[in-house]
Amino acid sequence: MDIDALHSALLSITVVSEKIRAAREMLSATGDAPARLGKFLCEAENDLRMAPSDAWRRIRIQSVSPLLAAGAGRDRPGRQA
Repeated sequence: MDIDALHSALLSITVVSEKIRAAREMLSATGDAPARLGKFLCEAENDLRMAPSDAWRRIRIQSVSPLLAAGAGRDRPGRQA
């Protein structure tokens, strides 16, 4: 997946999370929804909020792993072996 597609996906996740939050708040304010629905929306919102940070964490790990495997940074000036 290229970086533009990833950015678009993460942005979409953020937008959907905000829409779920707004719907949950509106339903709890009006009292028209059963408690189960509010709980479900809260859990969905939390799951979506964690997805972007988890995705970025995985990308950082994948982008750093080849550098660590190659020993990058071992011979930097000022660094003792």
